[in-house]
Amino acid sequence: MNDLISSLRFIAVVDWLELEINTRKPTQGFHLHRLGRGAFSHAHGIDLQTGKKYPEHLKNTTTTRFLVRIQSPERFAMVNDALDRMGGQFDQSAGSWLRAIEVAFDAYGNENTNDEQLAEATALFMKGVNRVSEVPPRIYRLKNETRIIGSQRELVQALLDGFQIGIGNCDADRYQHAYLKTSDNKLPLPQNHHRARIEVRLQGSACPLLSLDDLATFNFAKMTKYFRFRSQNDDLDGLQRLLTMRQVCLGNVLDANNELTRIWRKGGGSRKNKRHAHASPLNEIARVRLRTLTGRWRSSCGRGQAPKIGGHRLTKSGLSCGPRMADNEPDLNLPPSSEKPGQH
Repeated sequence: MNDLISSLRFIAVVDWLELEINTRKPTQGFHLHRLGRGAFSHAHGIDLQTGKKYPEHLKNTTTTRFLVRIQSPERFAMVNDALDRMGGQFDQSAGSWLRAIEVAFDAYGNENTNDEQLAEATALFMKGVNRVSEVPPRIYRLKNETRIIGSQRELVQALLDGFQIGIGNCDADRYQHAYLKTSDNKLPLPQNHHRARIEVRLQGSACPLLSLDDLATFNFAKMTKYFRFRSQNDDLDGLQRLLTMRQVCLGNVLDANNELTRIWRKGGGSRKNKRHAHASPLNEIARVRLRTLTGRWRSSCGRGQAPKIGGHRLTKSGLSCGPRMADNEPDLNLPPSSEKPGQH
């Protein structure tokens, strides 16, 4: 396992975020989408009476409150740039709030890495992560298409076949999601953009209620608890090793307060982690990468470049042309794989 981890490059990114915003005059979601010139992946109307989103088929109802989703912002400056595209319609004085966010932890390979190794890394994420739900992980591909997994080998094959792993109910306030990412918007990615990915989505009561000012300086290291992993002990005998390998997850479950739930011992007492497992070296890597994300998030665009959202550069006239290669390009300034966890 350590050999696999040391061969990969890791990065933490914001996959998307949703903001509740207000407009100066009543309008419709598709008008905001058009004003954004590609900056918003969607704009969904909110009922002023209930404060809730309109049903999907009524999302373009005329209103002055909306949920807008910004896809793959690398920095907070890109959030401001997206909102500026609304011009005079954006009512900044009414306040804007973060309502949902999805953060991803990605593992990229090198020129010698194949998809099977990335699938093994994805399986490693899922098996070791502390889960946000007691609901057993779902292995799914299409709607109502699931697969029962009896071993780690079968899980790796399922990931190579396009299956994904969901932890928790898909509409819950906290949701984890792991998969082998080989395409984006149904378009194949180049091999060097393939990656193992685990995401956490926070919404509702689980989402930190942040104003735009708070969001600008948010410390993503606060999300480390969602990217903590356990690894199987190396000194297990044959039977213990087999039983541990057959466990779906080595991580524990996070309660509503994001504390590890207690595991009660048969002979009395309790513990917070499962037997025959220890803290994974991924924990320190994730902590450092989330801290790096914080620095990148708070920085300006740099190098005189226009902000980039969803894999495209934003220009005054809208998104630049060219194929979308990935939600977030690999960080070319990542240290080589020989860097030890904790070095920065």
